[in-house]
Amino acid sequence: MERSVIRFILISCIVMLGWAIGSSMAAEDATAYWTDYKVIENDWSPTKVGVYCSQFPEYEYETFEWRSKYYWTAFCGPEILKPQSRCGLCLKVTNTSNGKSVTVRVLDTCTRTSLDLDYPAFFEIMDDKGMQDRHLTVNYEFVDCGDDPTLLLHHAL
Repeated sequence: MERSVIRFILISCIVMLGWAIGSSMAAEDATAYWTDYKVIENDWSPTKVGVYCSQFPEYEYETFEWRSKYYWTAFCGPEILKPQSRCGLCLKVTNTSNGKSVTVRVLDTCTRTSLDLDYPAFFEIMDDKGMQDRHLTVNYEFVDCGDDPTLLLHHAL
């Protein structure tokens, strides 16, 4: 009898852990605002732009190709205990109104539960209502950036 109770508790914990990890990897009906990082004018330099992740040297010293492969975003999900664990990861962001998607790289944080998309990324997926309201309703999910897989060793999701 005791074994079956322990087994039930163990299985329940595994299921809850899987749910918690899965829920932090995607969101539906999130809000995305736009910001202007002026990445081109600042040579795609996290330090020149002043984003959160610039305080971690591995992101400033990434190649220009890595830094400029995707437009940037601030990720402000409610479950972030260690925001630096999201630095460098990619999100596929989809406008729920028109189905348009864009992939962005997380290099910043923000104070509200939302995403702050660099304006060119916002522009790629916006619609008339989003432009008028200055925000979009989006779904997002973490996706593979196509980078060196050893970079993921720095991230404790």
